Amino acid sequence: MIRIKELRTEMHKSLRDVANDLNISYSSLSKYERGDQQPSYETLIRIANYFNVTTDYLIGITNSKSSENRTICDQLNLSDEAIQKLKQLPLIIDKYNGISLSDILNFIIIQPEFEYLLKSILLYKIRTPADWCNMENFLNKDNATPIPQHQIKEIDKLYIIQQFNNILSHVLEDEITTYNTVTKTKNDITISTRKETTSD
Repeated sequence: MIRIKELRTEMHKSLRDVANDLNISYSSLSKYERGDQQPSYETLIRIANYFNVTTDYLIGITNSKSSENRTICDQLNLSDEAIQKLKQLPLIIDKYNGISLSDILNFIIIQPEFEYLLKSILLYKIRTPADWCNMENFLNKDNATPIPQHQIKEIDKLYIIQQFNNILSHVLEDEITTYNTVTKTKNDITISTRKETTSD
């Protein structure tokens, strides 16, 4: 039972607390947690209900605690927290044009640069000290003025930021400038509040 310890730690519960709450012997629950013994199907359901997760999450089949989020989680490997954040985004942020945060998010994701951005972030995160040394040696091979490693890291970060800025520029040009509340002229940008008129 690979996730009992993880879940009870999240709840700040001791093994004895959980055993008492579930009316399961301390030794049995300890064996379930270590994987030395498997609970019955009925006990498995009780433990899952206690932690408010699915039985599939409890035994490690899926990374989604919620059955509602499981399909998204299994397909995209997004956490329940990330999925809930996306669900909580307001549906409409400009009621005059019907622009939603999901529209903007969709637009960002379909940009060709989005994939490169994710790959660049991944590469940055997984580079080891040896990787940075190799990069430093490669870049300084024929360089009269060597670039120190900390600057190479900063350049790499700036490259990632530039990729994000490229995506953002597409969004700003193609989405946000369509807001009726934004007036853009050659020399100025005016943000005005549009009032609704109601007729009695």
